[in-house]
Amino acid sequence: MKLILLVMISGCAWAPRSPHYRAQYAHLKKVPSGRMTPSDFQLVILVCARHLDYSHSQGLLKTVAKHPQDGSMSGDVGHTWVLLKGAGEVIEGGHSGELGIDEPKYFDGIMDLVDGGDPNPVRYMHQTLHDGYFEEGAGGFSPTYAIKKELTQQQYQNIRRFMEQYDYTDYSLTNRQCIVFVTEIARMAGLQLKSRVKVPVAQYARVGNSHIKMWTHPNYAELELMSPDVLEKEMMEAVYRGEAEYALDWYRKEREKSEKGIEWANLLERLTKVYLL
Repeated sequence: MKLILLVMISGCAWAPRSPHYRAQYAHLKKVPSGRMTPSDFQLVILVCARHLDYSHSQGLLKTVAKHPQDGSMSGDVGHTWVLLKGAGEVIEGGHSGELGIDEPKYFDGIMDLVDGGDPNPVRYMHQTLHDGYFEEGAGGFSPTYAIKKELTQQQYQNIRRFMEQYDYTDYSLTNRQCIVFVTEIARMAGLQLKSRVKVPVAQYARVGNSHIKMWTHPNYAELELMSPDVLEKEMMEAVYRGEAEYALDWYRKEREKSEKGIEWANLLERLTKVYLL
């Protein structure tokens, strides 16, 4: 059944053409940019936005199965993380989870409840998983946007302490995940960033020739999520308002420098071993 559902929602075309979708991402036609001035103490917020369709649950599933921008089929909903710099150190990472080892991943959990005859299988989207962890670096994601906020030394220390003491174990799509982690850090830096979006959930999902009931109780007729797509737009608005600086180009250059440094270090290590042998 899971395979049938995946085939059903991942057709050849992946970019929605509805007026609602075009209006939702009209801001991407003109994206704020500029030069970034590095600071001794700074916070860089990074987001990988997949530009999903939130008009209804079926549209969301389709765009998760095949991302609208590039047609990739990794099945993720995006990610956000931070790069904290100060006192001669750089800490980069975010909150991640949903490994699917001890507990089913979200879409797997829904289908397990469907197979078990649960009257509200979509309720699994509200489930808190317990496999959360601190994901160092970008976690395999490429940022679509990034902003920088200059910090005081006290703000830097507060954020660093928060990251050290944060309980990463609990992970939830609706209450506690990468966006909650990042927006709380942003708040400590003086930035208020919205991220929530409400998605109407169809009561029935079509799988082949069958209709599966996704919910019976009206409490599950709507799903409120925290979205990297909404966060990305908020980050752009912060640049427009002059509350933050555009940082994507800076980050890419810094990453390139870091990767080149690692390459040279690895080459030197290999040459040293060859010479010693």
